[in-house]
Amino acid sequence: MVQRQLCSLEQLRISEFGRPSPRHGLQLLFWFANHCVTCEVINFVLIMKLVSDCQPERGIYGFHLFGNMEELLPVLNRRCKSKRQVLYFEVGNLNTDTYPGSANLPTYVRENYVLEANIGDINLDRIIVSYQLRTRVVERVYVTEHDRATFGRFSTDRTFEIHPELIQALQSPQADLTTFLSRTDYWGDIQVVQANDIEEMYYPEPSSQQMFNIMQNYSGSTARAERLGLSTCEQDVDSVKKKKEGGGVSFVKILLSAGMLYLAAKCFGWLRSWWRLGPDENTLRKMLSHHHVMLDYVY
Repeated sequence: MVQRQLCSLEQLRISEFGRPSPRHGLQLLFWFANHCVTCEVINFVLIMKLVSDCQPERGIYGFHLFGNMEELLPVLNRRCKSKRQVLYFEVGNLNTDTYPGSANLPTYVRENYVLEANIGDINLDRIIVSYQLRTRVVERVYVTEHDRATFGRFSTDRTFEIHPELIQALQSPQADLTTFLSRTDYWGDIQVVQANDIEEMYYPEPSSQQMFNIMQNYSGSTARAERLGLSTCEQDVDSVKKKKEGGGVSFVKILLSAGMLYLAAKCFGWLRSWWRLGPDENTLRKMLSHHHVMLDYVY
């Protein structure tokens, strides 16, 4: 049995139809309102009609007859069915093996459906319409879901009628899918940020004078950087030259110093030995008679 009529987004949210993710009922309802039906006020009554591309009797989008065998919805009397040709049609089964036309449903309706996964919350939701074949008028729109406890049956406690005003509200240009899903708590506590919620940043185009100043500053900064780099490089070269020329103790200086120390030690040793022997005449005579070998070549 139909529980109640839903006339607003708030009532739809409270009903918990088609949510949370990964269910597809809310996306299915948004698609139906915006792509399958038009709303027109005739004699102060809001009339819904199916568009020409949406033909339930031909199985478009996976539409198929709903027999109402379990009397989930009000029973259509035979007179009504024969005179106005009113029938129930169901849509929303995403199994393309059973209903190939459902493959033409938009991606945002089908994206959470995984046939092989056998997830309990996948492919539960349905839309059922009472539809006049001759006039294409939609008399009633219902939403329901399969009963998890009873295979193949719909839940009587989760069946609602959608008021034409709610369908019309979903057709508003301001009613995009993301906003609709957010307002009906489809994602639960997850916060969704939209692009139009972010403040637009405006960057004014600089004038010709501003561009000239920028180029001048850039050129001056570049020149200073180059001068600084050159001076630093010159300082490094000078320091290397100083180290090579005399900025440290060279190997030649070390050798000369060692030789001088060696000669001083030898002289000191010779004087010491001479002092011990005593400066007698023989010694002095020997010293005086000894001449350097190089004098033979000079004189």
